[in-house]
Amino acid sequence: MDIENKILTIAKLYTKNPEVSMISEIKEDLKMDSLSLTEFLVALEDEFEIEIDIDDPSIDEVKSLRDIWLVIVRIIDSK
Repeated sequence: MDIENKILTIAKLYTKNPEVSMISEIKEDLKMDSLSLTEFLVALEDEFEIEIDIDDPSIDEVKSLRDIWLVIVRIIDSK
């Protein structure tokens, strides 16, 4: 399973919205509150064996699942 499909699969666990795509906005479309978002990020860290630095200014720019994909790819590529 590729990175995109893993993100979509995990995102579906933390939202009640059945319409999940890479362009879905985390707060607007998926209705993730801060707790759900934190749990989602931890699940992604576990799945990809990475650490997402929440103090990184680029994290503040994350709005969609595509943005999350970019962060994960950047972290994996820097290993």
